[in-house]
Amino acid sequence: MWTEPSAKNPCEMVVLPKSSWEYLEVEKKFRATLGRHKAQIVSIQRIQNRRLYFAYVKEKEEVQEKLARHGKTSSKSVELELWHGTKEEAVEHITVKGFNRSLAGSNVGRKLGFGVYFAVNSSYSFTYASLSVGQQRNMFLCKVLVGQYTLGKLDLLELPLMNESVSSVDRFDSAVDNLTTPTIFSSCFRDHQAYPDYLITFK
Repeated sequence: MWTEPSAKNPCEMVVLPKSSWEYLEVEKKFRATLGRHKAQIVSIQRIQNRRLYFAYVKEKEEVQEKLARHGKTSSKSVELELWHGTKEEAVEHITVKGFNRSLAGSNVGRKLGFGVYFAVNSSYSFTYASLSVGQQRNMFLCKVLVGQYTLGKLDLLELPLMNESVSSVDRFDSAVDNLTTPTIFSSCFRDHQAYPDYLITFK
């Protein structure tokens, strides 16, 4: 449940109480796929950025309409919760402005193309959650519009068309490492395709 916004600060960072169901749920998801990594959570913050969120909701509607045009109405979710580890210097920009495609591959390379990279497992994103000066790491739990995805390839600049016989402009939404059981998604080839929902700071 979002709190009331401040007129002076359109992006609110709400620290969750450690005893709250919301904190415990996010912590459970974080630890479920952390694997061999050890993590002591410092804080979990809910990100309340109305401008980014409403833009994300609008993008979700457009993705759903596009998939309907192509007869893609299967039970496969358009939206997934995925992890994104980052360095401390990038945290404020992501929470206020969203994910930056111009920095695509700056940490992980471009093996799936020039998108922003998200992972199914927090253990993978742990690798990219760089230690800060204060010996802490940062990882986002994000809502990501993975939509209809295709197999990624090195330095892919633009996702391919879904079906030219249906539309000459509709493209896939994400690139993945494996079509059957994807674990890495390269998304955000378009603006507002992901929303940073929670920030976990840990050491």
